[in-house]
Amino acid sequence: MTWHAADPQLKRELIHLAIDNVVVTKSEQQGERFKGNERVTITWAVPEGAEPDADEFEQAA
Repeated sequence: MTWHAADPQLKRELIHLAIDNVVVTKSEQQGERFKGNERVTITWAVPEGAEPDADEFEQAA
């Protein structure tokens, strides 16, 4: 089954498997517009046996 054909429940389960950690940093000012590219860091899960520093498994925001 592909991602696009999956129902919302299956997508939530797949995302849960693909992400190890999400960090959202505090905004500098209250009421400031949310800047996800600057404040969110996603640590993607690395498959067993894969090199953690491989380009395809880098941290992304």
